Amino acid sequence: MEPMTRREVLATASLVALTASSSADPKANCEPPATPPKANPFRIGIVLYQGATLLDFIGPIQIFAFTPRADVVLLAQDMKCITSNEGPQILPQKTFADAKSLNLDAILVPGGGTGMNDALGNKTYLAFLASQGQVKWITSVCNGALLLAAAGLLDGHEAITHWAWLDSLRKFKAVRVPSCIYARFHKDRNRVTAGGVSSGIDAALFLSGLWFGDEIAKQSQLTNQYAPQPPYSDGIPVTADPSVFTKAQADVKALVDTTNMIIDKLGR
Repeated sequence: MEPMTRREVLATASLVALTASSSADPKANCEPPATPPKANPFRIGIVLYQGATLLDFIGPIQIFAFTPRADVVLLAQDMKCITSNEGPQILPQKTFADAKSLNLDAILVPGGGTGMNDALGNKTYLAFLASQGQVKWITSVCNGALLLAAAGLLDGHEAITHWAWLDSLRKFKAVRVPSCIYARFHKDRNRVTAGGVSSGIDAALFLSGLWFGDEIAKQSQLTNQYAPQPPYSDGIPVTADPSVFTKAQADVKALVDTTNMIIDKLGR
């Protein structure tokens, strides 16, 4: 065997160090930089679960990041790594048990696929949501509205959700689905529910205006250069090509059927 060059030795040492650090506690490499506390913070708890859709909460976080008072906290049942529906992993910052000390101003519940269905059957998760009824603002993105409904937090309110789960939401008799079913978001008093996935960005902008003022919300929109001009007009069923809608509906049918079975068992 040929002796290793100095460059090869250094490369090997770096690889060993990287492997060692990655096999240790992942939080060791994820500590946020020390920052001064925000003046008069508005604390938003994003209530995560395994399999939550990434954009449902990352989109709003991106909008809130450019508002000076927003203080986003990622909450979960425990401190285990959350694997999103799309694969990337997220580390929670606090557990449900910590929530009382956080004095949350708002909660946001993301949607998901099989993970959302699992959360619908998770008594601990639903009990935590139910315990947050006193929070000033209750919000959701996509089919996260079903989790709010299952916890009783949408009783007596109007709400929307992802187009594929609208009939699922209608199964909750105490929840009213308005006529504007394909709106990007819908506000009923202190409940704000967004439509599917990307709608959370629009809802977060709207909420930023409500919470922090129009000027701050507009600055966030501009800083994020949020001026969508999609190349297609297939974002909702009524404008989608029929063949596209048929395929998309078929792709989620099994998920929706499972959702409906779980809701029926909840007896709400």
